[in-house]
Amino acid sequence: MLVPVVVATTVMAVVGASVYMLDYSLAPDPNRRDVDSCYQQLLAEYPECGEWMDSLRGINALRDTFVVMATGERHHALYIDKVGAKQLWISKGAEHAQAYQAHKEEYIRQLRQFSLVSCAQRQEVRVGEGVERPAPIEGEIVLEKKTYTVSYNQETRCPNWVAWKLTAEHTDGPYKRVNFYEEDDVPEPRATLRDYKGSGWSRGHMCPAGDNKWDSEAMAESFSLVNVCPQNARLNSGVWNSIEMDCRKWARKYGEVYVVCGPVYLNKAHEAIGPNEVVVPEAFFKVVLCLKGKPKAIGVVVKNTEGAKKKDLYYNTLDQVERITGYDFFPSLPDDIEKKVEARANIREWR
Repeated sequence: MLVPVVVATTVMAVVGASVYMLDYSLAPDPNRRDVDSCYQQLLAEYPECGEWMDSLRGINALRDTFVVMATGERHHALYIDKVGAKQLWISKGAEHAQAYQAHKEEYIRQLRQFSLVSCAQRQEVRVGEGVERPAPIEGEIVLEKKTYTVSYNQETRCPNWVAWKLTAEHTDGPYKRVNFYEEDDVPEPRATLRDYKGSGWSRGHMCPAGDNKWDSEAMAESFSLVNVCPQNARLNSGVWNSIEMDCRKWARKYGEVYVVCGPVYLNKAHEAIGPNEVVVPEAFFKVVLCLKGKPKAIGVVVKNTEGAKKKDLYYNTLDQVERITGYDFFPSLPDDIEKKVEARANIREWR
């Protein structure tokens, strides 16, 4: 018999090879909680177990895991095996604590045996500051801003790359867009507002203003011309903008992501604009890394055209983007994790 899904104050989940107790209390009356709102709050609190939590809502699809759910005086234990769901026991009142303690060790032992549920294959990767930065490039000028790090190229008058950590807290805020400005911390000749005027190219943010609404200084620094490349105006407001919004959505979903983006120069000869000859890229790249739960990464390369068609947007592995750009992304990751995330790209894993 399948035990009805109940709202959980305690959910035991398998992550990697460890057992995690996820404690949550949502209402004084455990028998009158709203199931959907409970799951939404659980997902918000523990985004790394999002797939696993979601699977509880369609419990018939669960296989090879053990779930303990408790609500107040009621305690349900389910063992989901390869042929379906079986009710082990239900106890009430004083029996609850006694029965739980009597079976606790056996439950934990069984939990550790199973590793096929989505959360079970995930692993937390702890990294230090600056994991978003690619490996150094010869001749680059590296500037540290409040939100982002930029590798600046004196020859193109554009960034090689811009890298930042985007957290859920940084995806919105009260601060508005400001004016673009020339960056005094790089040598002349450098990009100026005059270079873009009348050029037919828009000033395309690499680290977007939308990622910097949380702080006035961060917003202002996002308008430095070292964070800008000549970009097709329709691309800027279209596909490129939608990619930026996806990154903010992922940051809210997973709590944080690491982003690197920049121009791609494919031709031997390039268009240049203005008296300072700011070089126009033929394309742009963006790579995104998530280390919450099972590590994953995705790469995007988009042509610097109107960008309105699917053929202009390509999802890539990080290995592919590295071959196109020549950059080494996320070099501070443990080697085994770096190899795995760089070799695989599946946009469905992010949706």
